Amino acid sequence: MSTKHVFESTDGLVFAGLRGAVAVNPAVRLHAPHKVVYLDSPPKDQVSIISGGGAGHEPAHALYVGKGMLTAAVSGDIFASPSASQILSAVSLVPSDKGVLFIVNQYTGDKLNFGLAAERARARDIQVETVIVGDDVSVGRLRGGLVGRRGLAGNPLVCKILGAASAREMPLPLLSALGRAVTSNLATIAASLDHCHVPGRDKSADARGALGDSECEIGMGLHNEPGVRKVWRVKEELGGARELVREMLRYLLDEGDKDRAFVRFERGEEETGPLLMINNLGGLSVLELSAIVSETLSQLEHEHHIFPSRVFSGTYMTSLNAPGFSITLLNVSAAAVSFSTSHTPSPITPSQSPTAAASAGTSTPVAQSAVEDILRLVDAPTDALGWTGVSGGWTRPPRAREEEQTAAEERTRGMAEVDSDAGEGMRSKSMDADIVQRALRSACEAVLEAGPELTSMDTVYGDGDCGETLAAGAKAIQSAWSTIPFSRAAPTVSRISHIVESAMGGTSGALYALFLSSLSTSLRTYTHPQSAADWSRAASDALSALSQYTPARPGDRTLIDALVPFCSALEDGKGLDPAVEAAWVGAEATRGMRPKLGRATACETGCEGMAMAL
Repeated sequence: MSTKHVFESTDGLVFAGLRGAVAVNPAVRLHAPHKVVYLDSPPKDQVSIISGGGAGHEPAHALYVGKGMLTAAVSGDIFASPSASQILSAVSLVPSDKGVLFIVNQYTGDKLNFGLAAERARARDIQVETVIVGDDVSVGRLRGGLVGRRGLAGNPLVCKILGAASAREMPLPLLSALGRAVTSNLATIAASLDHCHVPGRDKSADARGALGDSECEIGMGLHNEPGVRKVWRVKEELGGARELVREMLRYLLDEGDKDRAFVRFERGEEETGPLLMINNLGGLSVLELSAIVSETLSQLEHEHHIFPSRVFSGTYMTSLNAPGFSITLLNVSAAAVSFSTSHTPSPITPSQSPTAAASAGTSTPVAQSAVEDILRLVDAPTDALGWTGVSGGWTRPPRAREEEQTAAEERTRGMAEVDSDAGEGMRSKSMDADIVQRALRSACEAVLEAGPELTSMDTVYGDGDCGETLAAGAKAIQSAWSTIPFSRAAPTVSRISHIVESAMGGTSGALYALFLSSLSTSLRTYTHPQSAADWSRAASDALSALSQYTPARPGDRTLIDALVPFCSALEDGKGLDPAVEAAWVGAEATRGMRPKLGRATACETGCEGMAMAL
């Protein structure tokens, strides 16, 4: 994990971060002396929802201030609880006739300071209720003792549900009951490849308790607190990401683990599935996080027969730049039952306001209506910038993913490639398939042999994918060998074009595919495309077609510097070997050129890759 930061000190960092959070939402303001972000004009007929904690967990909580979520958020210094005075300032900034609800993560400092603020607010005749969020299952009953479970990524979800309920004018006692019902049915576990690093602190591995290159900590807390266990060699002990997710789900779902079985989750397609949230602890790429979502869903559905009713993925509660993630499950059905049985009247429905429900004195059946009430609160709109998630279109699980894939294939079938002799007819003579196969096999082997060197060069000067991209194309051609119609020119080139396009990707992949596709199209127009003259004209046509889609020209230090001499030599009737030699000369000439386009501004590997491919 990187210990490098843009801001190498925490001096003024929290204030700057809060000012930035306020700048992106015109509806919120900042009380700088007490580090409070708050709604400028909160409705007094709604309960004010206030949360907070130490900085370093952004977007929590400043970016959760907005209509339909938090009314105010209070920030301490990095990993330090805000004081009671700060919290009381937040209460003063968002006055309400309906009272105040604190949402507090289960950490000693947060509980003490929010508790003191609550008592002082009550002394001023302000109604205050507190909901404590403790969703970490890695801290079992035995280890947690009197302290209880730590608060993790379940906190933003609680803020979202209670903020939406407040916007529907739910009274304070019901909000508090709903909050307790939700938190008691939350389960979260985190895992990280390393501890986070606080700007300005000692960067040595020993000082920050760094994990080794092959280590992973399961159950790590938001402040680098120890987890349930360290895995010394992730690949060897766990087998990689799949087994890591499997173990994390075991801690969440194993009802036989009496120390950690805090929440029971129903199995089966007929049940309303839990809400699933995959949270980035701050240092994971979006690509990896999405892959974790996919793996988690697959295991939940196929190994546990659990089908989530909602799926959320993003950065919700961080540990600065920790390269890890957490998995949260909310048993929506159990929360609905708990809420409905804890009070009268029953949960809100869209057609019945809290006031109307109270005056009617009726009781809505628990079952599905109460579940849908909570899901509507999850889906309700908010302009809090930090909250991400799709609010519509969800259907009752399980989601028919195989049917979705089949439908996608049906939609794209009309655009599928057709490798046939259409257009070429019977005019062209068959090529010598053996010669073509030997030549193509030799080209693939040469590219694979040169791949590591090209990647090494590109890693130093570019994005490190040149050799890997070319190797991917060569391997794909080898894998699809039996699908290539070697006996006819145009279909052979067309098939290779499609293989290259699918396997290589990126700019270079598109350039290769464009050139080969145009070459195939041109070859179809000639009666005898085996002749050198026809191939040279077809190559020239393909180069002209390619030039319509890229501004690169000879001298720009791109792969065009190798391709143009190759095509020109063919057009001049010099034959294949001299054309390849011309490509190498063109590639070598780029060493002294000043780059003008794309990643070629750093390296000539693209030219050498093209020459090698030719």
